[in-house]
Amino acid sequence: MKIGIVAFSGIFPIHIGGPASVGYFIAKWLGEFGNEITLFVRVKTKRELEFVGRLEEFTKLKNVKVIPIMIDYRCQTFLNPLNVIFQIYTATKAFSSEKFDVVHYNSPPIDIALLFPFFAKLKQTRQTLAIHTGIYTEINNPVGRSILNLEKDLFNQVIVFNEFSQKVAKTAGFSEDSITTIPNGVDIAEINKAQPLKLLGEPKVLYVGRLSKIKNVEVLIRAFAEILKEFPKAILYLVGDGSSRDSLEKITNRLKIRNNVVFKGTIPNTTVFRYYKSVDVLVLPSFKENFSIVLLEAMASKVPIVASDAEGNKHIIKDNSNGLIFCNNSWKDLSRQLIRVLSDRNLHKKLANNSYHIATTGYNWKQIALQYQSLFHSLRKITGSLA
Repeated sequence: MKIGIVAFSGIFPIHIGGPASVGYFIAKWLGEFGNEITLFVRVKTKRELEFVGRLEEFTKLKNVKVIPIMIDYRCQTFLNPLNVIFQIYTATKAFSSEKFDVVHYNSPPIDIALLFPFFAKLKQTRQTLAIHTGIYTEINNPVGRSILNLEKDLFNQVIVFNEFSQKVAKTAGFSEDSITTIPNGVDIAEINKAQPLKLLGEPKVLYVGRLSKIKNVEVLIRAFAEILKEFPKAILYLVGDGSSRDSLEKITNRLKIRNNVVFKGTIPNTTVFRYYKSVDVLVLPSFKENFSIVLLEAMASKVPIVASDAEGNKHIIKDNSNGLIFCNNSWKDLSRQLIRVLSDRNLHKKLANNSYHIATTGYNWKQIALQYQSLFHSLRKITGSLA
């Protein structure tokens, strides 16, 4: 089966977490199963473009052809309409030259991929769309919403991860009979290979993800300032980068805790796995989450989790069973939950063990990819019956 995967939300492993890694692992395993995969990825810079050809994560893929398309989504890019038109033409030309049985969009194609669904439809190609957290942007943006409304009838199935993303899909206008639930997965084998680092701090607290407003890292920093009163040698490690980094650094200076907070920036994913294995607790403080890859990776690394009460988090984390939940607008509630897990070794062990069992038995990427393959095969049969 020939499958096209359009993953313009980022490029794994250069960009940490989320939709970027989902597109990569679906492509990886479907290729391992013997399918012919073409993976379209977006790169922001020439340096990232060069990385694609050198990274081991790409060179070791089986039956996967990677087509990188360079575009930066900063505002100044769109101030030149002719350049945008050229980018759309270039991307569409690369896509339309291929022939697929199924095309899977890892995020709504409302950017330079906006013409892809129409060209695929002309070739009677079956099409699927995944609903990630980024859909909030698309359905709240008038231009994006208009494009998505034009495209939505072209998708034969919409893939959601849980009840929460099913609600989001329905809000975006997709019918219930077009929705299929397939959860995200985690790379168990690579995480098992990861060895701990020798990190400073007693205890060590970790955040992994973008430094952006929706991730609510400020509430974590404020909670951590309170934790230092109980654990003065604690260190907070922030892995990832983003538009909020400068303001977050200023907050740590203002709270006089800068020496206890380490901004690591973007690091290789294999090193991220080593961080999970080296800390005492992971915190995910987001205002909104759909189905966090970071949570799954932490669970598979056997590190206890404290997560916000974002609806997607509560689908994975059950309070006091395999993690602790806090109110996402309360740094006091977060500090209380952190002190609980850092002070109670029995609770710490219970949360870690329960999470590990859930991740390793239900969310292995190989198992998840088989569900994608089954869906794509069923869509291909429909195409054959219509021919």
